[in-house]
Amino acid sequence: MQQPGLRGRKFAQTFDIGFKKRDNTPNPIAFKRPANSSTPDTMITKYMTEITARFNPFSACAKPARLFLTLLPPNARSSGTTINTTLLPRTSTEPSSVAVKFKDGKELKFNTGKITIKGLVEEMDRHSRQLQKKADLSD
Repeated sequence: MQQPGLRGRKFAQTFDIGFKKRDNTPNPIAFKRPANSSTPDTMITKYMTEITARFNPFSACAKPARLFLTLLPPNARSSGTTINTTLLPRTSTEPSSVAVKFKDGKELKFNTGKITIKGLVEEMDRHSRQLQKKADLSD
């Protein structure tokens, strides 16, 4: 049973859950995203030349493909990257996929039903870092 007077904001102030004790402004520490979250914040896109995503937006296995597209910067198209997105019909049995071509000609293809967004970004960054090392050594 709740004690009288410990409801709502008073309860939060008493136990410091999301609010500072005196001025009722949100405590930024309480609302921060956890450091070990499942979606990465950034991805190296400098060396990607073409990105092709095919997915059924109603399918659960399309989530990595959708999240991958959201991680692309807003200026990706203007910086020379070709982005092709194909939405499959709801009744489609074709698996969702992401294909990326890099400046060195290598193409990586992934079935997003078998890989998570974290794994997808790690693979892209792994090859992008290799290209970045080559570019740094040639300068």
